[in-house]
Amino acid sequence: MANLASTELEQLRQTLEMQAQQLRQLLLNELSREPTLAPTALSQLAQASDDNLVEFALDYYAQRSNTTLRELERVDAALADMELGLYGVCSECEEPLTAEQLRRDPASRRCPKCEARHNKPRSRHQQIH
Repeated sequence: MANLASTELEQLRQTLEMQAQQLRQLLLNELSREPTLAPTALSQLAQASDDNLVEFALDYYAQRSNTTLRELERVDAALADMELGLYGVCSECEEPLTAEQLRRDPASRRCPKCEARHNKPRSRHQQIH
């Protein structure tokens, strides 16, 4: 885990929880503008757990790119990592993330090297296989 004091870790947890709440509300607002969703479905989604909301939205937006949903997934994953004691560790190479990286983006889950590799465009051959 990154070298963070317990008070700073708690501040990052609060930041992530606040981001999750804001993203959840933004996602609900986006879904409320979808003409195919009935008001009763939206009411049920407003009361749903974060996991259920994300699962529903993933299914609903399966063919669309939804930035809010992707960001909520990142924040939710970082909070889950905190609960599991894995926060601040690269999800790919398991090297510790720097405290500075976590301060810049509390939802970071990859070290810069792995992030660059993850974002590198793949060749057409790699995409097919």
